[in-house]
Formats: sequence, structure tokens, C-alpha cells
Amino acid sequence: MTGFDYDEIYREAAASGGPAWSIGVPQPALAAVLDGGVRGPKVLDVGCGPGDLAVALARRGYEVTAVDISSVAIDMARAEAAAA
Repeated sequence: MTGFDYDEIYREAAASGGPAWSIGVPQPALAAVLDGGVRGPKVLDVGCGPGDLAVALARRGYEVTAVDISSVAIDMARAEAAAA
């Protein structure tokens, strides 16, 4: 175990838009495969964070299950999905 409290990291970074790894869109390495490298119809997003990739996949018609170690990140992902 790393000793990181990811809930606290997300809480503390919320006012500034989230932690450094949360860029508001899928990470570039993953974005590059969204339109041709994903096989479905179901996708599991492990470590979904605030849900950027999960929402992008759902918009493309995939049935997405997203999980994260942080309940705060999951709440953010749920809000992101509801807004989408």
C-alpha cells in the first residue's frame, strides 16, 4: 500500500479542478485509441478518477462500468456522467 489517501487528494484539489492527472478529457494515450482500438460493447474503466474516459466511452455507445479506490472520485464521476 502506498499510504496515499486518494479521497483527501481529490478533496484538496477540487477547488483547482482536481489532481494533476485529471485533465478534463481522456489522457492523450487513451484518446488515441478511442475511435478504433476499443472493443465492446462493454468496457471496464479501472481507476476511473473523475470519469473523463468513462464518459467519453459512454458517448461512443459503450456500456461502461467505472471503479476507483476513491469514493470522492466516484462522486465526481457520477456528477460528470449526469451532466453529460
